[in-house]
Amino acid sequence: MNWAEISIFTTTDGIDAVSGSLMRLGITGFVIKDANDFEEFLNNKTGNWDYIDDDLMGLKNCETSITVYLPENAEICLKILRKSLKH
Repeated sequence: MNWAEISIFTTTDGIDAVSGSLMRLGITGFVIKDANDFEEFLNNKTGNWDYIDDDLMGLKNCETSITVYLPENAEICLKILRKSLKH
């Protein structure tokens, strides 16, 4: 099966609303990227870290987004998702 990667760009405050809309549609698997979360991790980490991978450090400047994977032939689901996110 082929999958379509859909990225939804939002704000830190919008994460809960977008993820709630996704869950109401039955989409429970998604990836959240938020620079504020990573900044909080860097400021409040416990233990002694001597190295943080460069890919992880890239999250420090990322645009807040939620990524979902839908079956490539899920046009109806995508239309419903777009309508739900407009609200």
